[in-house]
Amino acid sequence: MASEIQHAVAVVCVCLVTQAHADVFAQTEPPRSDSMPVAILVGAGDIARCESNGDEITAALLDSIVAEATVPTVVFTVGDNAYERATDGKFRECYDPTWGRHKAITRPVPGNHDYKNGFLWFLLGGNASPYFDYFDAFPGQAGDRGDGWYHYQLADWDIYALNSNDGKTVKRDSRQWEWLSRELRERQSTCSIAYLHHPRFSVSKHGDNAKMQDLWDLLTQNGIDIMIAGHDHNYQRFDPQDADGAPEESGIRQFVVGTGGTYLVLEEDETSGQLARWTPDHHGVLKLTLYRERYEWEFIVEDGSVWDAGSSSCQNTRGR
Repeated sequence: MASEIQHAVAVVCVCLVTQAHADVFAQTEPPRSDSMPVAILVGAGDIARCESNGDEITAALLDSIVAEATVPTVVFTVGDNAYERATDGKFRECYDPTWGRHKAITRPVPGNHDYKNGFLWFLLGGNASPYFDYFDAFPGQAGDRGDGWYHYQLADWDIYALNSNDGKTVKRDSRQWEWLSRELRERQSTCSIAYLHHPRFSVSKHGDNAKMQDLWDLLTQNGIDIMIAGHDHNYQRFDPQDADGAPEESGIRQFVVGTGGTYLVLEEDETSGQLARWTPDHHGVLKLTLYRERYEWEFIVEDGSVWDAGSSSCQNTRGR
């Protein structure tokens, strides 16, 4: 009888200790709240030119941001990764020594300069083979070869990397449109981002792009909060707007970040979009600090200072 009592006491003790041990482990991850960031997305477009030190400057900014990050961090590029033509040699000699330091955590998209390869590329449209060859740190890093569009998850956020180049533009009858429509319907997350090379709205050299209007409508209808683009070599931030550029509180906030390293463009043009701030004077990177249901942005320039900053809830509630 005594031995049975001792056994019962031992079992109870073991259970109590085991439960206490489990409670300790359950508390090692702090409770999640929207006061705590869940990830960082940082980058730019229009990047590496061997004749310029702009990409060396912005790569140093990436070095600091990545080193100081305490949450999962991804480096994005919004196209024109190497100049003037993104050949194997330009990736090797210009991009790799600078932004290539973060290749293992980079999720790129191609720009028009990435397609300046192949026989008579200037007549036949070219290909981006060196781009797909270079971004091979892991399978699917730049999407399926030849396509260049893909989705990935960054903490609670859905991220859509798109290919907006000629022949790949997200048109209603394209394979990319079909894929994107299906992905958007199936996921319907609280917060999401799309990035690509060509902006819908721009106050600079290339101006507003009507070819992006259908895509903007699709993204708006399915809850995309932020669009990031390059192509114009400066920084621009637009307030939430619809596909025609009219103010819309639940519309998409667009950033143009063609400030990764190549020459800057001072040329100014009219835009129908809701331009909030822009500068043609700085190379820099856009840092997005992501929370569960909101985000903060910083445009960080050459000396590490912040030229533009702000925060917002994930304002586009459609499709949720």
